[in-house]
Amino acid sequence: MDLFSWLWLAWAVAFAVIEGTAIAHKDRPGRPATLSAHIWWLVRGAGPWHHLARLVLATGLAWLVPHLLGGPL
Repeated sequence: MDLFSWLWLAWAVAFAVIEGTAIAHKDRPGRPATLSAHIWWLVRGAGPWHHLARLVLATGLAWLVPHLLGGPL
């Protein structure tokens, strides 16, 4: 394994710890804890930042799915 493999592994472990802690903490209205709850909080609403967040999320996912399934674009 090279340096980047170890860094990605460390990132995955850190994410699992953060998300696990957030799941145990539980989401509350107005106080998101998990990554999903933060994203839902960000894209819900009618303000300009919410619209921008939806656009960024949709664009990112539109790129991410083919990238992960088919390699570099």
